[in-house]
Amino acid sequence: GAASLQYGPQFGGMLNFIMKTGNPDKKAELTLRQSIGSYNLSNSFVSLGGQIKKTNYYVFGQYKTSGGWRPNSSLDSYTIYGGIEHQFNEFTSLKLEFTRLHYTAQQPGGLTDIQFEEDPSQSNRSGNWFQVNWNVFALRFEHKFSTNTEISSQFFGLYAQRNALGYLQNISFSEDQLEQVVNRDLILSTFKNFGNETKILHRYKLKNTISALLFGTRYYQGFTEKDQGFGPDGRNEDFTFNDRTTEAGSFYDFPSQNASVFIENIFQINTLWSVTPGVRYEYINTESKGFYQLQHPNNPDSIVKYDNAKNLKRSVWLYGIGTSFKLTEFIETYANFSKNYRAVNFNDLYTKVWQILTNIFY
Repeated sequence: GAASLQYGPQFGGMLNFIMKTGNPDKKAELTLRQSIGSYNLSNSFVSLGGQIKKTNYYVFGQYKTSGGWRPNSSLDSYTIYGGIEHQFNEFTSLKLEFTRLHYTAQQPGGLTDIQFEEDPSQSNRSGNWFQVNWNVFALRFEHKFSTNTEISSQFFGLYAQRNALGYLQNISFSEDQLEQVVNRDLILSTFKNFGNETKILHRYKLKNTISALLFGTRYYQGFTEKDQGFGPDGRNEDFTFNDRTTEAGSFYDFPSQNASVFIENIFQINTLWSVTPGVRYEYINTESKGFYQLQHPNNPDSIVKYDNAKNLKRSVWLYGIGTSFKLTEFIETYANFSKNYRAVNFNDLYTKVWQILTNIFY
């Protein structure tokens, strides 16, 4: 619940994605799957995993293509994952994971209410494309000092790209109309992040029940680049800009830092009732460095460049408390109170005046 401040400043519950591991009873286990479906869907999957002495491994690859239910909604995607874990002894383990996801999707465009009533399967965009390329790394170390005390430390990293190309104007305009007056918009985003999260968990006896104390730290360093301008003519998949020096556009860096310390304790009052208070301190430094440039409608050869920068630093104390009571074996009631804050988005950090003026001019 919301008292779980070890997971960050968010309300509500959370999902813990546990990746599959190799079969501990076999040195090698191979799995092959092939699925086909409507609209030219093809999904191929292969995995290999097993246990060799104290080392467990699991790798898989997936390739999926689809034509989509609507025209201009094709998908081409592949995913690769690899994980290897070595158990040095009964107390210490080390695991390395890598995931790569790449997909390109053609987007058929939105529809007005009238268009949807006429034919919800129609498409008014053939040159809108979206592409994602994710590379995620994780190195996790776990050690048990005793049956009651353990530590886990995870280093994580991300190198990713997110690209969007197409006509972002009002959907009531046809693609043929737009081609006469404006090029497609192109947004290229690059993410380079890394960090570490370390937790120490200690269980202790409180009267006749076992309670638990958790203490941890987290550090995150992010580098994000967002480049926006006009893309190429035509309707093909081509994520390259036109001449950036003679057209409106923007380019921004978003360096950011986040450091936090947190502590929480589960007080197991009895076998039915528990109370969990928690405190978290957050230091946040979010910056933007870049520029936007405008092309005057009365003088297309005139480009004006505006530099823009912001720096937002904050220190925030968060606290929360939750309680849980088991009425029966199958019914549990709980309540939480927690403090939160509004996160700073990239849109809060850079000026989009050029985009507003460009739309007005056109």
